[in-house]
Amino acid sequence: MGALKFVSMAEKTGMTESLHSQNFTIFCPINKALERIVKEDDKQLGNEIVVKFDRHRVKKKKMLHNLLMEHMVPGFYKIDDFRDGQALDAEKPNSKIRINMYYTPEKVVTANLADIIAGDVQFSVLKRMLSRAGLVQALRNPNKTFTVFAPTDSAFSYPFLESESNTNERCTVSVMKHHIIDHMICSSAIPRFAKSLNMIGELLSLSRDEYNKLYVDDVQIVVKDLVGTNGVVHIIDGVLSTRQAKSASEVLEEYGLNEFLKLLEVANLKNFYDSLENVTFFIPSNEAIRAVPVGLLESLRSNINSLFSVLLYHVADGTTQIKTPEQIFYSKLENTSIRAQVHSSYPHAAPQLFVQCALVLSPGNKMCGGNLHVINKLLLPPKLSIVEVLEGLEEFSTLVLLLRATGLERRLRNVDIQHTLLAPTDDAFHQMGQETLFKLLEDLPLASDLIKMHILSGESSLLKILK
Repeated sequence: MGALKFVSMAEKTGMTESLHSQNFTIFCPINKALERIVKEDDKQLGNEIVVKFDRHRVKKKKMLHNLLMEHMVPGFYKIDDFRDGQALDAEKPNSKIRINMYYTPEKVVTANLADIIAGDVQFSVLKRMLSRAGLVQALRNPNKTFTVFAPTDSAFSYPFLESESNTNERCTVSVMKHHIIDHMICSSAIPRFAKSLNMIGELLSLSRDEYNKLYVDDVQIVVKDLVGTNGVVHIIDGVLSTRQAKSASEVLEEYGLNEFLKLLEVANLKNFYDSLENVTFFIPSNEAIRAVPVGLLESLRSNINSLFSVLLYHVADGTTQIKTPEQIFYSKLENTSIRAQVHSSYPHAAPQLFVQCALVLSPGNKMCGGNLHVINKLLLPPKLSIVEVLEGLEEFSTLVLLLRATGLERRLRNVDIQHTLLAPTDDAFHQMGQETLFKLLEDLPLASDLIKMHILSGESSLLKILK
């Protein structure tokens, strides 16, 4: 093996017993490399003023001992155990051995990744989808490197091909970018298990099993290392799945939001939801819909126009995340909006998100065409002002009377300004006593001050108030 010099040096430095009794992995230099290092060390020692020969010998022995320990790590390591950039603790204290992996092609590489895919007949579907996604020129870029996990034509199932023709460009872009990593990963660099971010910001799982088979997200890599001038292509036997490439109804089904799906089917709006782009969905959980009074649900199911309006109200234009304290989304239901708030109880606590007083249970789930927030309440389109709502409820007649008498009615009828009203019922006023009620009607400034104590600026849910 050309490594006798290492064995000889181990014997001279008294390391033979350790090598026989303990487990090491040795990165063993060939004889010529060790001889060259020893000569350099001898020159350094020869330049020193040596008082005694024994001291010179002891110093050289210690230097050789350290040199050997720098090439040894405790334990057994096989080639498959190494990964690029890995740092191993050497036997010498405070010394590390860093692993670097490089791919050496067997022939000169002249084609870029786009050319490799375009020149192979088994990639006709992939080529078409990359073109639709506008990624062909990116894969020709000589100044960047990529890893492409490339499904063959046979890997694309018939249902996928059938739906692909109806899929909007946004979904196609997500599908293709999900198969691309914006740096080069050769097969030899894939360890037992690792993760790497793809072009849509999702983690792909890369793994190697006990039979040395390679996988990406449980899809097998069947042909590896088609190296181009700007990266590498690995052929896979399936299409990698991502929610960002799934339609609204597919994501609802995956999340188990079946109660809302049923309402979409009753209103015949499923295809409409799937066709939408650049939108935000606010979808009630199954529990939220089951909590709706039975009479209201039955009324919605029997009145398709009303159900249609309610379902449209749960979709807003744009994909802006809920970040600012007060935010307005314009709903797909004409002339309506959805108000969102961010509320933090404590400086380091995770903020809570509210939409029309509904708590957001699962925010910002990405999907084809937009984002999806799961909420804890069915949203009903607001049609009336606060005063109009109160006027329709018998138990608030005293409050309505005082609002009119004090002129605060006009303030609460203004739909351009948001308020939260903590509304006392007639029973609450009667508990104050008849004398106090008469006094409020006679002293309108006093009544106005009392009512103003029940009016909060902005829109606040009960959960937010209690926090």
